[in-house]
Amino acid sequence: MEIKIYKKHWELEDVFTASYGEIKGGANIYIQLIDDDGFCGWGEAAPLPTEKKGTGVLYSNSFERVLSDLMYLADKQLSSKDISFETLKIFHKEFGHLSPEAVCAMDLAICDLLSRRKKIPVIELFENKNKNIDSTFSFSIGSTDSVTIRQQTEKAVEWGIIKYKISNNINLIPWDLLSGKTLIFDFDGVYNDFNKFKKEIIESIPNISHRQIILEEPFHFTDDNKELAKLFDFMEDKNNVSIIFDDSVDTIEDVLKINSVFPKAGFNIKLQKMGGLYPSVEIIKNLRESNVLMFGSLYETSLSISAAAQLKYILSTSIDDLDADIYTGIDEKSPTITPEGRFVKSQTGIGYEPNISNLEEIKKHESR
Repeated sequence: MEIKIYKKHWELEDVFTASYGEIKGGANIYIQLIDDDGFCGWGEAAPLPTEKKGTGVLYSNSFERVLSDLMYLADKQLSSKDISFETLKIFHKEFGHLSPEAVCAMDLAICDLLSRRKKIPVIELFENKNKNIDSTFSFSIGSTDSVTIRQQTEKAVEWGIIKYKISNNINLIPWDLLSGKTLIFDFDGVYNDFNKFKKEIIESIPNISHRQIILEEPFHFTDDNKELAKLFDFMEDKNNVSIIFDDSVDTIEDVLKINSVFPKAGFNIKLQKMGGLYPSVEIIKNLRESNVLMFGSLYETSLSISAAAQLKYILSTSIDDLDADIYTGIDEKSPTITPEGRFVKSQTGIGYEPNISNLEEIKKHESR
C-alpha cells in the first residue's frame, strides 16, 4: 500500500459572500491510496478556516488541523491488513471523532478504491442505482451587488433552480427574470423573530403562492425554537414552500435531532461536514421517504463534487446544490452541468481523476 497527500490550490475570479464570510481563494487536500495491485482511490478534504460572521469561531477546521488528522489516518491505514467495506464501517466508528474534512477525504479514497476494484460507480457500494430519479441542479449566486446578481441570474436561468445567498436583502432579486422558476433563498440564519421574517421576506416575495420556494436556514436551530416553530406552523398548509437546514447541521446527530423536532424539515447534506459518503448514505436512508434533501458543497473541487453527485441515485427526488467547482475551477473531467443535476463522465469509482501535475505533493507514505 502506498499513500500520497497533495495540496490543491484554488482562487476565485470574484469574491464570493457566504454564511462563513467572504471567500477569495484557498487550498484543499487530496489523498491518493494505491494498493499492491495498482488500483487507486482519491479523496478530498476542503477546510475553510474562515470565521463565522461576528462569532470569532472558525466555520471549519484549519488546514493544519485537517492535514495533521489526515496524516494520522494515513499512518493508521497503512498498518491495516486490507481495505474492504467492513473496514470502512470500522474506520468511521474508530476515527469519526477527528475533523470531518479529514475523515471525508479518507472515506472518499477508500470508497473510490473499492469501487474501482469492482469496476462499478461508487454509489453501488451502498445500493443499486435508482434509474428513475428526479433531480435538479441548483446554482448559488453570492454577490451583494444588484448588477452582478442580475448578470448571473441571466446566465443561470437555464440551469434549473437558482439559489440566492442574500441574507435579508431580498430587494436585490431580479423578479422579472424568474417567472416559473423554483427558487432557494439562503438566509444564513440571520432571523430570530417570526413576525419580522414574515413581514420582510414572506410578504416581499411576489406571487409567492404561485412559486416553488425553498427557505434555507431562515433561523438557526437552537435550544429555544419557539420562533422557528411559528414559521413551521405558518407554512403547514403551504405545499409550495419548504424549509431546510444547512448551517445548523454539523454532524449526523444534528440532523437526527432537528428531524425529531421538525419532521417536515429538509436538509442540505454536505460530505465535508458529515465525514464522507458512508455517513451521508446512512442519513439519507433515514430521511429519504419524507424530507427534502439537497446535496451541497463547501469550496470543494470536482473530485468531491463527483462523489456527492452520485448520492442522487439512492433517492427518487433531490437537488444537486453542487456548484463549488464552477468557482474553484472546472476541467474536462468535471461532472457535466445540466438542469437535472451534475453527472459524472466515468462510471467507475467516484468518476474523477485529478491531474497530478496541478498538485503539490506534501507527503508520501509507504507500507514497510
